Amino acid sequence: MPDPQESYPLDLDEMEAWVSAHASPGARVLEIGAGDGALTRRLAAAGFDVVGVDPHADTDDPLIRRESFETFGAEAGSTSAAGVFDVIFASVSLHHLHDLAAASAALNRLSHPDSVALVREFDRDLVGDDATLKWWFHQRHARESVEEPREHHHHPHPAEFEDFATMWRTQMDHHVHRWPAVLAMLHDAGFQTSAQWSSAYLFRWGLLEELRPLEERLIANGSIKSVGVRWVGRRPAER
Repeated sequence: MPDPQESYPLDLDEMEAWVSAHASPGARVLEIGAGDGALTRRLAAAGFDVVGVDPHADTDDPLIRRESFETFGAEAGSTSAAGVFDVIFASVSLHHLHDLAAASAALNRLSHPDSVALVREFDRDLVGDDATLKWWFHQRHARESVEEPREHHHHPHPAEFEDFATMWRTQMDHHVHRWPAVLAMLHDAGFQTSAQWSSAYLFRWGLLEELRPLEERLIANGSIKSVGVRWVGRRPAER
């Protein structure tokens, strides 16, 4: 399991502010891949009608539905038993979806004309850049060398970068959709791109929030790639 969202308080603040900037008071908000529910609970406390969905949710919070997004809201005899949402937010979760066609249908079913989608992802091809992957690998090893083993670390990474890189690329090929495939899924669901930009993300992937400024400096001077993707899409309003 990943680190709890609360381990990255500034990042959590940023995600809450991003959603809040696109959601009117009382708006219906869906979080795909809600995890431990930290952001979902924050949004609920801020006055939004929010639901989180995650097949591996590690919380019993009633705001979180422990089920697959692809089937969420699809019940026999109902086109959308969960209703529709004004804002759909996904933070580094869409690349794990098992069935992109089913996910596209779910996004369409759970949204309405003028709904907004906010997506945070990483570009696995940019992470695979040798210098970028090597920086992340060494930072991860440095963290693990000074911390007690944690239950959510299923096994340690290989000690040598070459072995790790081979393992990592194999895992990516088997478990992670590339960003262009995720983007195509969003477009197929009826969302049009309003904005897209890159950002730092490796600090959030098993590292420490304090490393974000360093990651951003290395990106700025060209030493590593900016692997994070931020995307805003909107379903066109009906004419």
